[in-house]
Amino acid sequence: MKLLKKGKSHFIFILILLILAGLLERIVYFHYDELSQHPIVINSYLSVFPDYNSTGNWIHGRLGIGYNRWLLLLEHAVTLLIVFLLFRYLDAMGRFFKLSPHWLYPADAGIAAALYRLITRMRGSFTLDYLCIKGHVFDFPDLYIGAFIGGILIYFIPLLIAYYKYIREKVKGINLIRRNIWELKFAYMFMRMTVSPEEKWQDEFNLWQ
Repeated sequence: MKLLKKGKSHFIFILILLILAGLLERIVYFHYDELSQHPIVINSYLSVFPDYNSTGNWIHGRLGIGYNRWLLLLEHAVTLLIVFLLFRYLDAMGRFFKLSPHWLYPADAGIAAALYRLITRMRGSFTLDYLCIKGHVFDFPDLYIGAFIGGILIYFIPLLIAYYKYIREKVKGINLIRRNIWELKFAYMFMRMTVSPEEKWQDEFNLWQ
C-alpha cells in the first residue's frame, strides 16, 4: 500500500507537469502571430517570443542532421528509458540509506520532459519554443530538464556521503582485492534493483545490512 501511494504521487506530479507544459504551448500557439509581432518583454534577460524549432534539437542543429522524426522518436524513447532506470536506481539507493524520498521529484521532471518530447514527436510536429532567455529560445519542458539535472546533482551529495560512509565501515580490515570485489558486488546490487520488482528490494537489502 505504501509503495502504491508513493507511485501514485509521482504519477500525479508527472501528469501535472505534462498538463502545464501542454497548456502553455497551446496558449502560445493560439497567440503565435500576435506574440511574433509583439513579444512580451519581462526584463532584459527574459521575454516570450515564439519560434518553431525546425532542427529537432540542438545536437541535430550542431551536427547538421536536421529534423528527422524517426531518429528523434528513437532518441526520446531511449532518453525516457534511461531517466526511468535512473529514477529506480536512485530510489533503491535512497531507500537503502534511508534518505528522504522527496529527493526523487526532480527525477519526475526529467521523466516528464522526455515523455512530453516523445508525445510531440509522435504528433509529427516541431517543438514550439517561446521562452527567450538571453537570446536563446526554450520551451517549458526545457526548464524541467534543468530542474532534473540540478536536483539530481544536489541529491548525489548526501547520497555519496552515505555511500562512502557505509563502505568505509564494511570494508575495514579487508585487503584491497577483496574490498574491490565487495564494492563491485554492492554497486551491482543497486543496478539489479532497476529491473527487479520493488517487493524484493528489502529482502536484498537485508543481505547487505
